Amino acid sequence: MGTPTAMTNPRLPCFAPQIRNRRFSEDPDAALGFWLPADCPFGNLQLKQMKIMLGVDEANRKIASAFDQWQRLMGSMSPNAYSRHHLDLESAVFLLRRVADELVSLHAVLSHLEEQGRYPDRVGIDCVGTLLKHGPTLNSAPYRGHQETLRALNDINNAHKHTFIDTNLAMAGGHEPVTYALALRRDGLSFGPKFFRVPMRSLVEAFDRFYNDATAWLGGWSERHLRMAAA
Repeated sequence: MGTPTAMTNPRLPCFAPQIRNRRFSEDPDAALGFWLPADCPFGNLQLKQMKIMLGVDEANRKIASAFDQWQRLMGSMSPNAYSRHHLDLESAVFLLRRVADELVSLHAVLSHLEEQGRYPDRVGIDCVGTLLKHGPTLNSAPYRGHQETLRALNDINNAHKHTFIDTNLAMAGGHEPVTYALALRRDGLSFGPKFFRVPMRSLVEAFDRFYNDATAWLGGWSERHLRMAAA
């Protein structure tokens, strides 16, 4: 099993950060957040909104679980415990990246509809990775001020998803949970690994700010178009 990894002991209470999320009822007739078009050729955007909210809820659960594990494993972390802890952190990052991709796609479709009066033939900017290649778009709402957050999320998630190489047990955070990733281009040792280290609390808090700016933009879009429909 290997030797448990020594960690800071004792630890002060470490409360899990959470992303502020809208609440919705399981009642199928209840209002969900705010209105979005249900007849979009890319699917029912009301259901897309529900998928995003559920994704945030699930990410919050993974974050809470990772912080709880870290808190309970006071002085040491066995290889098995470390793997479970790391998997929760990795799952949380994946879920946050997926939510961000959905928000980017929604923004692209709704912006095009508002500007052109019709839906696009294809979703041009459909994920965070594509968004990061479009500088001008990053300087407007809801992305302004969130470029570094989105880039960190993109880099860490891609490293987790595409790279076979892994970090050492000793990389577990000493003061709070930290997400680590070693990126190895094309999984080739000749390229050399690139190391990423991001405190989970700062990532979650930064994502929370982006998420609430993005949902505020969606809410504003909804209000404008409901007023137009009522006029």
